[in-house]
Amino acid sequence: MAVKFRPAAGMPPSLSSFRVEVGRRGFDHVVEIYAEIQKENHDFKLGADAVMSWAYQLMAGGYPREAIDVMKLVVQIDPSSWAYSGLAEAYMKSGQQMEAIESYEKALEKDSGNVLAKQRLEELKK
Repeated sequence: MAVKFRPAAGMPPSLSSFRVEVGRRGFDHVVEIYAEIQKENHDFKLGADAVMSWAYQLMAGGYPREAIDVMKLVVQIDPSSWAYSGLAEAYMKSGQQMEAIESYEKALEKDSGNVLAKQRLEELKK
């Protein structure tokens, strides 16, 4: 009888394991951690919607600064108008008005029809 030993491959990365790693290493490393995981696992991709949902959960839980870091990843994954609007909202929640203005302006560069971004930008510039 022969026994063949093969080391376990481990679980593939997921949003949950990514969130655990971010919690362990710090939210200021979100983009870096994502890049590292993608380098090791070429098929690993997070959906912008799921990451944005996480960022909004952080904002609702009273963690706007952490939400900013997560929203920066959303912008990297999908640099769309709605992603920049989400980043702007996180900046607003953390009291960073100038950064919010810049993000809303980028949102409007991507989509000049973004009514919410126009409205918020007008409010911030008053």
